[in-house]
Amino acid sequence: MVANSRTLSFNYSKGCIRISYEVFQLLGLPPYIRILLNVEEKRIVVLPTDKGDIDRIKPNYQSKSFMQHPRFYSKLLVEKIFITSHWDLDKCYRVNVEFDQDRGVFASDLTKATETEAR
Repeated sequence: MVANSRTLSFNYSKGCIRISYEVFQLLGLPPYIRILLNVEEKRIVVLPTDKGDIDRIKPNYQSKSFMQHPRFYSKLLVEKIFITSHWDLDKCYRVNVEFDQDRGVFASDLTKATETEAR
């Protein structure tokens, strides 16, 4: 299998979501992003948003480590993703994300996740 540089990784014990830097580049390095979870379809979407969005996340592009390891922490969101996906809480998971050019978002099917090593 060829490694995809457009990925999302999830670590339950740390409450961490890691989004590959290429995702931010293809979104145009937006000042804010939003992560949406569709529980019924077991899909996750990452999209740019604006300052008026109360669920916004502000990436810190100035951080030296951000280009290598863009991470966001939300124990509640990660817990919801693990419960929705019926994943083992002691393991870490990764999914490939695909860019939807028309909508300007990245989307992924959580049922296609693979186990990974914790980072």
